[in-house]
Amino acid sequence: MENVKLRFIRLKYNGGDWDQDMGKGADYNMLLQINKMFGFPIAPNTEAIPITALKRFPKHRAPPFVFITGSGNINVTAEEVRILRWYCTEECGMLFADNGGGHFDSSFRSLVRRIFPDLEWIDIPNDDIIYQQPFLFPDGAPPLWSHSGRRALGIKWNGRWVIFYHQGELNDAWKTGHAGVGEQKAAQAYKLGINVINYAFNQYMAAHFGD
Repeated sequence: MENVKLRFIRLKYNGGDWDQDMGKGADYNMLLQINKMFGFPIAPNTEAIPITALKRFPKHRAPPFVFITGSGNINVTAEEVRILRWYCTEECGMLFADNGGGHFDSSFRSLVRRIFPDLEWIDIPNDDIIYQQPFLFPDGAPPLWSHSGRRALGIKWNGRWVIFYHQGELNDAWKTGHAGVGEQKAAQAYKLGINVINYAFNQYMAAHFGD
């Protein structure tokens, strides 16, 4: 990890506004918070890649997480579904999903059924490690706007969260001005993002470089 800059990568997909509130003044604020709190070097911008690009990274060098949000439909091909399953299971990455409103919830759940037809959504328990490091969330994820529910959900594969789904528009709280929520809630939203990213990085490093 020496001399590596932390990147925030979104997934591009057909059919919806995958780039909702992307970039400076929005999800880039998440990177700025990580730099401010921990001093990690960060990329100069957020990025976006198509799903097929996940296969183009060198072996064991794919992003530990990719972010997906929007408010429209998500249309992906069968090949893209296979790549997402490969990324989550074999490459040990995580889909960090955020409900931006509109049709996102139903469309994302449909996508996840295609990726993991044999797995069920899990209400992430309040005592899960993802809510404990580096910040403590004794009541689980703060709900914020609660578009489709007040609880964060996940998909687990071989004991590891491969999907973290916040149903209340974290990205809006990350925006400059925080879309109207107070500073305290915005601070919680940043901290939750840090916890999810921390979990994804730790799991990825353990899978590929652990003893």
